[in-house]
Amino acid sequence: MFDPKDTRRDLSCTVTGSDGKAGTEKLIPFTPGSQANGGGIACNKFDENRQTTTWTKNQRRSGINAPYMRMSEVYLGLAEAAAGLNDDATAKQYLKAIHDRAFGSNSNVDAYIASKGSLTEAIIDERGFEFAGEGDRRWTLIRSGFIAEKIKAVKDLTRKMLDGLKNDGFYTFENGNTISANIWTKLVDAKATYGKRLTEQTPAGSENDPVLAPGWRGVNNDWTNYGLDYKGNSNTNLAIQGLFTKLSDAEIAALEADGYKKTAWGSVLVEQDDEYYKYLFFEYDYDKAPIYLFPFSPNTLSTGGFTNGYGFKN
Repeated sequence: MFDPKDTRRDLSCTVTGSDGKAGTEKLIPFTPGSQANGGGIACNKFDENRQTTTWTKNQRRSGINAPYMRMSEVYLGLAEAAAGLNDDATAKQYLKAIHDRAFGSNSNVDAYIASKGSLTEAIIDERGFEFAGEGDRRWTLIRSGFIAEKIKAVKDLTRKMLDGLKNDGFYTFENGNTISANIWTKLVDAKATYGKRLTEQTPAGSENDPVLAPGWRGVNNDWTNYGLDYKGNSNTNLAIQGLFTKLSDAEIAALEADGYKKTAWGSVLVEQDDEYYKYLFFEYDYDKAPIYLFPFSPNTLSTGGFTNGYGFKN
C-alpha cells in the first residue's frame, strides 16, 4: 500500500533480517515464523543493527523504546479535528506538512486527497503510513468508524494478489509495484562496494540497485567490535532482484549466470493461502467492531477509582 515514492516505506517495512550468527543479512520468507526465519515483511523501525550500542545478550530484551507520541501525531490529530469541524484549510495545512516531508519534491497532496475520496479519510490513511508498526492503526480505524471498509479493502486486495500469483506468477498493484512468485538473490560484499554494510535511504538514481533498494537494511557495520569473526567471509549483504518488477527470461538467465539464485517469494503466499487470507480477520462480519470502545464520562472518572500514572495529577 505504500507509494514507491514515499520515503517512509523502507524505513517502516523490511524484507530482510539478520541471521543472528554470522553478521549476515537474510531474506525473511513468508512461511509462518519469526526471528528472520519466517513471517514475511516486518517492521523496520526498531532494528537492533542501528543501535548506538547494540544489545547482544538476550533477544527481545534490548530495551528499544517504542514512541507513544511524536510531533506528527500532534499535526495529524489537529488535521483530523479541523476536518471534523469543516475547517478544510487548516486540516489540509497540517496534513500537507506530514505528507510533504515523506514525499519531498514528489508530494501532491491534492491528488492524494482525491485518491482517498475525502479529506478525513486521507488524514486517517496518512496516520497508517506515518505510524506503521507502532500499534496505531487498529484503534484509529475503530474510533473513526473506518474499520469495516478497511478490513474489506485489504481482504479484497489480498485475494486479488493471491489469485494473480497463483494464475500468472505475479500481481501488479495500483501503485505500480509487482510481486512475483520468485525473486533472485545473492550475497555480496557491500562494504567493499559502498564502504558500509548497513544501508540508509536509497539514493536518487539507485532505485534499481539490488543492495541499496529497498533501503534501510543490511547488518551492523562492525560486528567485529562485539567479537564476531567473519572468517574471511565479506559477503554479508543480500542483493535482491525482481522484488518490485517481473523479470524476463533473458534477465533471469543473466542473473543466474552472475551467481544469483532463484528464491521463493510470492509462491509461499499461495502455499499459505489460509494463513494469509482465510485467517486474516477471521470470520469478521463487517457489521460489529471486534473491540468496542466505551467513553468514560468525567463523572465516572472522578468516582470510579481511576488514577493517573507517572506522577500526574488525577
